[in-house]
Amino acid sequence: MNRARAAPLAVLLFLQAYDASAADLVRAPREFLRKDAGFTELELLALDSGRIVAKLLETADRSEVVSLAAFRARAHCERVRRLLADVEGRRNDFEVLEIGRLPAVPTAADLQGLTLDPGDLESLKKCKVGNCNERIPADAIERFRREVDWSAADRGTRANTLWRQLLAGYAQAYISRGNAGLVEYGDNRDPGRIAVDLGTLLVRSVFLKESAPALEQYLSAYPQDRPANTDDIFYWMKEKFWLKNVQSLNHLTIVPMASPAGNAVFAATKQLFANHFFSACLSFMVFVESDDPGGSYLIYLNRTRADVRPTGFNWLERALVKRLVRGRLISQFRALKVKIDPGGPLPPDDEGP
Repeated sequence: MNRARAAPLAVLLFLQAYDASAADLVRAPREFLRKDAGFTELELLALDSGRIVAKLLETADRSEVVSLAAFRARAHCERVRRLLADVEGRRNDFEVLEIGRLPAVPTAADLQGLTLDPGDLESLKKCKVGNCNERIPADAIERFRREVDWSAADRGTRANTLWRQLLAGYAQAYISRGNAGLVEYGDNRDPGRIAVDLGTLLVRSVFLKESAPALEQYLSAYPQDRPANTDDIFYWMKEKFWLKNVQSLNHLTIVPMASPAGNAVFAATKQLFANHFFSACLSFMVFVESDDPGGSYLIYLNRTRADVRPTGFNWLERALVKRLVRGRLISQFRALKVKIDPGGPLPPDDEGP
């Protein structure tokens, strides 16, 4: 990446200072891509030609990974809103293994389709507070030690039952209490506080002040200050991520908007829990209708704080992460583009400029 072009984004998105001149993602998507995301003219031309442009963006925080993907498509906001809201429709998507929607008052039965992998069961069997290969709270580690007889023939069934009970409880706590209900991980000597890390990611997402201030407030204050016409969707998911399968709880918020550039839909996803790799994850997807012959804009930005040593990724790990994440983005958004614009041209295999 050209670091000179990445510098504005490092200032705007990754430091905690707020720059009131940040481009409005909803009202001026192309300006946002050029000014704040550092898109080159070559990347903008690739976008206009029907390609998906995906990249990782520079950040001063070596524990954080920030990725962005964009494409253009001919579609209307209502179609995109329905597709985004249909989380269970992602069941056959790239690397999504299991997924299900949660009601307003989740129970273990609502997670019946979620199963622990053999590797997870082996990790839980060996878990101790402060030394566990699963990202779970200290009290959950103790419950697995007390309540599951790991020598019994039905240990897998018992462990899965307890796992679903725990995750249902985590979801209930968040739905009723917001960020205050999020758990603290107890798997290592540096306890991870999901609410704190999510708050950090939100503060660094400074473009929200300009693009969607009501949504920014709601993400922080949930369940208070809910914007009008907002859809809140809670779901669990198991997805393949590198060498492990990651189970997570998520809160998707979808808000319709209007702007001089055209109608828009803004979606934000807060990761409420994950059993591997993640300390916190916050992602944004914006679709802005346009009459331009090149089609409307879909822009996705993901901010993740990784479960990594306090010093963050080393240069080799970061290079591997960049390759892994960009490949996932290309695969995920090639499938999404086909869903959004089924009559449009198929995205080429070699995305980007």
